[in-house]
Amino acid sequence: ALAGVVLAGCNKTVAMPDQAEKVFQTTNIYYDTSVEKAYNISVKIDSTDAVSAVTCGKIKATDGQYGNRAGVLSLSADFMKQITAGEKTVKVTAGSKTISLNLFAASKVVTTAQEFQDINKNLTGYYILGNDIDLSSIANFEPLGAYFTETDTNNAYFHGILEGNGYTVKNAKVYWSDTTASNYGVYSGTGAVKFQSGAHKNGDNIGLFQVIGSSGIVRDVNFANINVRGRTIVGAIAGNVMGTVMNCTVDATSKVEMGTHYYDDDCNMGGAFGIVAG
Repeated sequence: ALAGVVLAGCNKTVAMPDQAEKVFQTTNIYYDTSVEKAYNISVKIDSTDAVSAVTCGKIKATDGQYGNRAGVLSLSADFMKQITAGEKTVKVTAGSKTISLNLFAASKVVTTAQEFQDINKNLTGYYILGNDIDLSSIANFEPLGAYFTETDTNNAYFHGILEGNGYTVKNAKVYWSDTTASNYGVYSGTGAVKFQSGAHKNGDNIGLFQVIGSSGIVRDVNFANINVRGRTIVGAIAGNVMGTVMNCTVDATSKVEMGTHYYDDDCNMGGAFGIVAG
């Protein structure tokens, strides 16, 4: 239901959006653009004055698409559904103040293990974690991204943004083989590869991400109990990172394993990344 209120400075009654169940407590807010049915969002702002304007780039909210109740700004589904995925700024005029809100308009708000795995379906998307992600329900996680060889035109690196929102990705098994002892058998073709994707079957550049591309960004994520096993170029977060990883942690329960035979055993291996390279 929408409540009819008289806005300060107006002589008409307009409908204001109800407050959303979740109220963002900082000026960093997010919205899931992938939802079939748009929804209201609410955020605490530093003003109890009547709001006279809300804009996001060229999108301008109309009467009834916003309202301020006791310092909680609500933006209606009709306003939010006009916004496309990306990092945006929402400008709010409240009394004499202009308040800027940092809006992460997500291609998907990730809340489940399968949604995290499905980042592989769109490697240029804008993703934000809505809670901790427990990957233990996935028997063997397929690295995010695709690397065949250096010159293969089918390579597809992660060029999107993963905003961790301070949450934790945990309990992953990212295994090229059953054990490091069986790695040589896999490499020589006498053993079974655990990965399904052809891009991952060589065991190169193995981590939660196979390759974070030059425009890829992973930030504000905690990684816990991430267990990775590959042939060469292996790390918990990524086999190879060309882009940006910032404000992330890898906890001491995570484990990285690698090895095949004499000439590439221990080639490019690290706790977070196998290699940081172009």
